[in-house]
Amino acid sequence: MNYGCCAIRTNARVIFMVFCFGTMMTVYQLFYTQKIGPNLAVGPPNLDYVIKRNTLVRPGGHFIPSPNNFTSKAAIIIPFRQRDDHLRYFLHYMHPILQHRGMEYKIYIINQFGDDPFNRAKLMNVGFVEARKDGFQCFIFHDVDLVLTDSDCPITCSSNPVHLGYLIDKFGYRPLRISSYMGGAAALTTEQFEKINGMSNSFWAWGGEDDDLYWRVVGANMTIVRHQNCKYNMVKHGYDHGNKPNPKRWGLLTRPKVYGKSDGLNSLNYKIISTDIEQLYTNVTVDLLASRRNKVWRPNQT
Repeated sequence: MNYGCCAIRTNARVIFMVFCFGTMMTVYQLFYTQKIGPNLAVGPPNLDYVIKRNTLVRPGGHFIPSPNNFTSKAAIIIPFRQRDDHLRYFLHYMHPILQHRGMEYKIYIINQFGDDPFNRAKLMNVGFVEARKDGFQCFIFHDVDLVLTDSDCPITCSSNPVHLGYLIDKFGYRPLRISSYMGGAAALTTEQFEKINGMSNSFWAWGGEDDDLYWRVVGANMTIVRHQNCKYNMVKHGYDHGNKPNPKRWGLLTRPKVYGKSDGLNSLNYKIISTDIEQLYTNVTVDLLASRRNKVWRPNQT
């Protein structure tokens, strides 16, 4: 028996199996990580881990690409309260994607102070005003619990407002039947946001402000751009304390045409509690100056 030939055949089989396995794993990784998206079941262990993997990010969450790679510039505005775990996921996955796009960007966490009902839209108005002071002309309003699946999405402003959070895994990456939905993530220029007087300051607690934004854009005779290659994965969570659905939100939706010109940037009031320059983001803690005089709905009201 020729043991040398058997050994050669055996080694050839092993090499072939290793080659096939390696090819399969490469295809799997390319498909899974770039097309299906990040495995949100396994997040970064801690914030220090994320910081060490983003050494090119300047303090305050500011990234400036090389002149040869520059494509666009935008402020990332995130309305926030008590979502530290989600923020860790967001920073871990979104910093590399934004850098890969060749963007100059800065991440602003607009953190609501106190225990009044959450007001996502008003926080976005605050973020716009504060980020504009740093010279930004493009603003990406982004929920903290959404991460892009890959870097193919042109996450930037356009000649018309852009609805980025259009295709989400929670809904099977399919468009919602509700055409007025403009939530999750949206990009508007200074001119576009000022044209609609920003967002409403009246939506306390959960729901309604995304639809209000849609009607403001449509009412200003602007077209909404929706990219088919912008797919998002959502970090699962329940309703937050202080952010239960507001049953009065539907009544507020009848107001954009009537109150849009008086409820927004030109009626915005707030107080900055602190501005903290963290390594991967700028944290702006803000008091939204809620009061019953401002018709704030609270969960114990009917």
